Amino acid sequence: NLFYSIVALMLLFCASCTSGTSGVDEPVVNTPIGVVFDEGTSMNLKFEAKGGTHTFNFTSDLDWTLTSSDETWIKPSRKSGAPGKHNFTLSVETNTTLDTRRGDVVLATSDGNEHIIFVEQSGEEEIFKITGSGEYRINPNGGNVEVKVTTNLEYDVEIPSDANSWLSVADTRTVRNETLTFTIAKNETFDERRAEVKLVGDNGSVLQKIVFVQNAVAEEFTLVGSNKIDVDYTGAEVKVELKTNLDYDIIIPAVAEWITTAESRVTSRTDEIVFVVSENKGFSPRTAKVTIKASTGKTINLEFEQSALDVYMELDKTDHIFTKDGG
Repeated sequence: NLFYSIVALMLLFCASCTSGTSGVDEPVVNTPIGVVFDEGTSMNLKFEAKGGTHTFNFTSDLDWTLTSSDETWIKPSRKSGAPGKHNFTLSVETNTTLDTRRGDVVLATSDGNEHIIFVEQSGEEEIFKITGSGEYRINPNGGNVEVKVTTNLEYDVEIPSDANSWLSVADTRTVRNETLTFTIAKNETFDERRAEVKLVGDNGSVLQKIVFVQNAVAEEFTLVGSNKIDVDYTGAEVKVELKTNLDYDIIIPAVAEWITTAESRVTSRTDEIVFVVSENKGFSPRTAKVTIKASTGKTINLEFEQSALDVYMELDKTDHIFTKDGG
């Protein structure tokens, strides 16, 4: 083996000598190598939704062009170049959708070869936040409640049908920040009321529940002044003021037919009740308990006491002399 190797080397040496001495140079043919990227260059790029940039370094011995599949979000810093050492930067714009998107950039050389860079960008994360705890308590007078929503989702506001008479919404939506203004009507009842509003996404899922609880009107049933009423035996009209927002009845016992009412109820919060007490023609004082009973069961008792007719006796004289004839 060693012998044959030495012979082969001698023949090669002689051949080169012969070529050199003949004075004729063989032509050198350079085959194009195209594009060579720096070592470690990845052709698969992944970006977050916020986007970003990536720079490529390469060498080409041919003219080249750079083409983006979608320049609305994949933007190369250069479009073409001549042979030499080069670099270019890909800028990926922010993805404002929830969907992952894919594209590519093709670096083509003048000999028809192509190098493809694949680009993938994730979509935004789903965001849905509101201010507050999601439960609001409103006083009986009603008013507006503003709920700030931060989201990148589409959604509808669903108000229960039985709350449409007292709860409504006006929404002002922008790209990311939204304000839902809920209007609550005045509660003129003595019952607390409640509504659960749902913010529902396009796929039917409930993104958020908002609970509204409105307080009932506070019951008021108060007598203005004392509940003890003294009346002279001659009788009189007695005015009693009652501060209330309740319906009520006046209950006079049957044995107290000497007391009647001439009611004067007004629409404000104070009612004036007029009791008519007739003359006491008896020789004994008399009393009666009158009850004012509200629709909720609350009661106010009035105690009437009327003095008796004054007892008196008068004689025109206390001494009288009769004649013998009598008389």
